[in-house]
Amino acid sequence: MKLRKLTLFIIILILAATPIGCSRRGTGAVEPVDPTAASPTAAPPEATVQPTAQPTDPPSAPVVLAAEPQIIRQWAVDAFASSERSSTDGSALRATGEADVFECGPNPNAWGPGNSRSEEYIYLIFATPVVPTEVVIYQSSNPSQVVEVQLIDVDEEAWLLWAGDPETVSDCPDRWTHTIELDEPIYVESIVLIVDQSLTNWGRVEVDAVELIGYPAGSPAAQPALAL
Repeated sequence: MKLRKLTLFIIILILAATPIGCSRRGTGAVEPVDPTAASPTAAPPEATVQPTAQPTDPPSAPVVLAAEPQIIRQWAVDAFASSERSSTDGSALRATGEADVFECGPNPNAWGPGNSRSEEYIYLIFATPVVPTEVVIYQSSNPSQVVEVQLIDVDEEAWLLWAGDPETVSDCPDRWTHTIELDEPIYVESIVLIVDQSLTNWGRVEVDAVELIGYPAGSPAAQPALAL
């Protein structure tokens, strides 16, 4: 299913859309085959023996297999939000870097909105633009109140990845994986999460981290179409 292109507005509007696909759920590397070494020819047992010369096969050439395109897994390096619990604990910057909250509940190391019953957003920026294959969202308190996920490309255009209503999930912290299928590549450098806490009485949602996975520019998998 295709991503839908949106007009980027800094306070992102909620749009209804059919999800590309998500799951609450690796990648092998192809290594070159080692060349087969030719067996050495045995020396004659005595100098007076004149053996008949035998043709020697040339050594086998190394077999080189094409390397598998390199997938990059990266965490956000910068972030800002519509609101935050404080400029330190619970700030938008707490959602950057690797996931580091392993217990369910309020935690200063995760971003939390300033209001626990409002609609809010967090905008996360990544170091390397990629053609995305997955987005993984780590929510550590009152999860599943994310109602929209947008991908922002290098031209600052927004693409709708997923939209839907909150629903109860059994895991907390929750690791939510969105698998992406593209008809043609776009280079994504930012992700916007929109949360709506007004639809439930669960309390403040907290986002620990977001992981962006994909192929960088120049990778064969990033040309000109990507099918996963």
